[in-house]
Amino acid sequence: MTTLALGLAVATSIWNGQPAEMVMCPRPVDKRCHRKIKRARREAHALRAFVKHRRAYTMPYRGWLSSTRWCESHGNYRTYTGNGFSGAYQFLPGTWWAVGGVGYPHQNPPLEQDYRAVVLLQRSGSGQWPVCG
Repeated sequence: MTTLALGLAVATSIWNGQPAEMVMCPRPVDKRCHRKIKRARREAHALRAFVKHRRAYTMPYRGWLSSTRWCESHGNYRTYTGNGFSGAYQFLPGTWWAVGGVGYPHQNPPLEQDYRAVVLLQRSGSGQWPVCG
């Protein structure tokens, strides 16, 4: 089993509410497999904590995020308009990068776009979205 497959198996078990210990090596004596699983479990737990933090950070802004997202892109996180604006909140690349985003907004998952929108809202206010904010 490859490291990627192990990581996916561990992450899937955690997201489904099962303990990460449910993922097992095909051979009980395979030390390399056990090391890979141990590492994958640590990474999966770190990812879970990261997501939990992001959700908690954006929770108080859920109503604002929902209405702004709908106004800007009809709720489509993959929106790329071709005029430089992209993502659910129609970020310009420079603004996205200024709030710590990586890549382009429309290439990032919804939770990351929500988080970056809240960061920008806290830094600059709703004037960044003059029509929808």
